[in-house]
Amino acid sequence: MSSGVRIPFRIERIPKGYSSRSIRATMRTVDELAGYDNLNDSRYVGEVLVSGRPFEMILDTGSHEFWLKTDTTLSNYTNTSITVMIDYGGGTGLGSAVSGFVLLAETQFANFTIKEQPFINVLEPASGFIVPGINGLMGIAPLVYIFPCYYWLTVLFGITTSPNNDTAINNAFKQANYTASNGGNPVENIFAQNPNLTPQFTMLMTRNDGEVRSSGGVFTMGDPISEYAGITSQPVLPIVNTTLGRYYWTVYLDGIKVNGNWPNGTVFTAVLDSGTPTTSISPELVEFIYGADAEITSDGLAALVSCETMLNVSFVIGGVEYPVNPLDSVIPTGHYYNNTVACTGAFQRAQGPPWDGNMLLLGDTFLRNVYALYNLNLRQSDGNTTLPFVQLLSVTDANLAACQFPEQNLARLESFAQAYGYTVPLPPDPLAPILRNSAIIIVMSIVALILAFIAAFYAVRNARMQSSRRDYVVLSEEQKGGR
Repeated sequence: MSSGVRIPFRIERIPKGYSSRSIRATMRTVDELAGYDNLNDSRYVGEVLVSGRPFEMILDTGSHEFWLKTDTTLSNYTNTSITVMIDYGGGTGLGSAVSGFVLLAETQFANFTIKEQPFINVLEPASGFIVPGINGLMGIAPLVYIFPCYYWLTVLFGITTSPNNDTAINNAFKQANYTASNGGNPVENIFAQNPNLTPQFTMLMTRNDGEVRSSGGVFTMGDPISEYAGITSQPVLPIVNTTLGRYYWTVYLDGIKVNGNWPNGTVFTAVLDSGTPTTSISPELVEFIYGADAEITSDGLAALVSCETMLNVSFVIGGVEYPVNPLDSVIPTGHYYNNTVACTGAFQRAQGPPWDGNMLLLGDTFLRNVYALYNLNLRQSDGNTTLPFVQLLSVTDANLAACQFPEQNLARLESFAQAYGYTVPLPPDPLAPILRNSAIIIVMSIVALILAFIAAFYAVRNARMQSSRRDYVVLSEEQKGGR
């Protein structure tokens, strides 16, 4: 099989005193052709060339479709005049919808070219997606399959495709009786056109202080990078396939551990979603992680926590425990009325189906802690499953992360405060408990001495009184009269 290609990374600024993770920066080679960047620790983007023009696209394992906003007229493209709409919130109002005409254009990604790649040229910016530095989204998840008798679930899942294993674009082509090339996303089409390339991609996602554009890490098509070749020996996690169907890169989750404790024996399903900065879990799990007394933000999503909070959270998947760096459990998000930085939990309360039950969405706050291999299994290379599958390799040393947390956390808080004009709340003085306890001990000792002195005083006085009573003899009447 082909050794695959690596998408390189570039670094613009890393604040002094902050280390994203011990990822060795590799030299550029001839097969490193496109940028893979981390935007403010919230979006991971790769460069895609469409009609010769570069676009920065969110690489999203939580969706399948390919769309962008071109802003200006492209050259050498075909407008099918067919419109497609994708509602990421399933009509619930909880997500963003995009719509536009389907265009066909030559597209290049990771040193591969697709001659007539379909994509949706969105008409209006999508809320939460189109921000400076981002032009669109490239879904890299396998197709959703919902069995026809459960088609009504598409409303709950926010899927706009018909009840089969086809894409929104292909379905639109069929309805319009339009004959065109495969409507799959670029990754699917690349693997379809290159049978000697292992139909898998890998993602190693970096961490930064949240206020810079830096290395995204490494994104490969084909084989994994040599530094983490052991990922192929990790448990094979086929995507969840139930009587209802299957949903993107969804795997079974054995459980969650917080400071060594398990909430219960519930088995969850989890969508691995690189297009979501945080993680969505049930309100009960948020309470389990951050405490029942944690105040919730006004939007009802996140727990307000101290910026110095260090949690030991890990997810158990396929019998393997994957620790989460404490930097990914609590993140700076705003400020208090006194203008000091405020932090919230990165594991947030899910709203709306299917995220309000035992189905979780594990976003970047989890995925930064693993090297992930996603295999479409198009040629069923793994004999144990016919389904697409995932393999995960932990890249977080829990003990090392805990040791580095105070310094790295302070660095990101200072960067956040500087970017928005806030101040960093003073960390608790490590000597304060000692001094407080010492003061208590001194006061208690003084009180004890006073009480001891009082007790001694009364003891001496009582002794003298008893002695006086023994020396004094009460005379009888006879004795008195004998005088």
